[in-house]
Amino acid sequence: MLMLLIKRGIIALLALMLLATVGCRKKGPEEMLTEAREALKHGDTYGAEYKLESIIKSDPQSPAAQDARFLWGNCLASQENDLEGARAKWGEVLQNVPLSEPVAQAAYKSRIMSFVRERKFAEAIAEINRTSETLAQAPDFAKITYRALADLYLANKEPLKAEAQLLQIKKVSPPGPDAAAATRDLGEFYVRTEQYDKAVAEFQELKTAAKTDEDAFDAISKLAGALARAKRFDEAALVYQDRLDKNTTGSLKAVLHWGIGTIRRVAAEDAKDPKAKQDLQETSRKEYDTAIDLTQKELESEILADKKVMLASQVGNIYLEMGSDEKAIAFLQGYLDKHPGDAMAMWMLGRRIVEINLVRKNYDEAKKWLRKIAEALPNTREGQWAANQSAGLDQMLQQEKMKQQAAGASSATTDTLKGPAATTETLKGAAGAGEAPKADDANTTHS
Repeated sequence: MLMLLIKRGIIALLALMLLATVGCRKKGPEEMLTEAREALKHGDTYGAEYKLESIIKSDPQSPAAQDARFLWGNCLASQENDLEGARAKWGEVLQNVPLSEPVAQAAYKSRIMSFVRERKFAEAIAEINRTSETLAQAPDFAKITYRALADLYLANKEPLKAEAQLLQIKKVSPPGPDAAAATRDLGEFYVRTEQYDKAVAEFQELKTAAKTDEDAFDAISKLAGALARAKRFDEAALVYQDRLDKNTTGSLKAVLHWGIGTIRRVAAEDAKDPKAKQDLQETSRKEYDTAIDLTQKELESEILADKKVMLASQVGNIYLEMGSDEKAIAFLQGYLDKHPGDAMAMWMLGRRIVEINLVRKNYDEAKKWLRKIAEALPNTREGQWAANQSAGLDQMLQQEKMKQQAAGASSATTDTLKGPAATTETLKGAAGAGEAPKADDANTTHS
């Protein structure tokens, strides 16, 4: 409390000093807001806060004052981890500005998310329910908020309330995009809560109501996924096959074969009969091969660079889903070798190669590709990301090495403290010194 009072005193003093120094040329609130943002970028929280307080004191009801309150709340939350103080500042915005204004919506969302950050889901729920009249001021924003309320109920281990919330949203949603979104959200909720048959019903409804090819494909993908999770594999494959039978061409045709391949692969993993498992695995491979062949043909004929990169990425992803990591890496690397100056390709495909190698714990390869990305994209956010990731990976590996060394030293100390017994074990070991190392021992140096 004492430190808080001292801080407030410093801010008040700085505010007076600021007002005294701008007598010759009074700065406008927008200029001071810009200066406050710059101060925050450089970690000068006191400097930022006294500028914000000065803006508020000069005209408490002005739009600039509301922006200052919101920014001050952000500063308290991010720079000082004072979430209570931040919520108070955001609350001041809501007291002065209707929720139809963007700054008020940002403040409202920040208040809710601050509770989530502390995992205080019940408090977040109470806040939304308490402010239902305020939410009525902004119907579109209210839709998003009430959808988020369902997620909060689920996070708070109240699935029945989450379901009731989503059912209510669906009930009041007008026909068209709102109804489709509500149906999709309800279906996804049922998937998350493993109520797959209910999810199937929602996605079937979504498929029936689809007005565009894009909406229809989204619906059948979700429907097939829900059916597969319910272990209704033949029905899931049939959803994709029905769409294929409608003379589908281009990328969509390849994606549908990819989908059938995935359904058959999952079915094979679930199959108990060896013959059935083998047949399903063979069918899956054929579907994947067809998807790759179709995608590569389209890749060869495509002239737009960004579309070519997306198709190349798709081939790599199909190989990965087949379990052919080496083929995925070889294909992606081959594409990059053929397009050495394509920055977008290096970013998308090179990053994918990094991800594959990290999963496989091929850290040297991952670092090599991170360096390639950084070198190919200098002075860019993507290049900086790659450089940071490479440095972070080096640090992680160094820490792991230190842990292993510490564990080895601890083990050696323990053996030494065993005294004569340890000496006996050492002598026993010497007798078998000519033996080859065990496979596990031989591999430890390659981790």
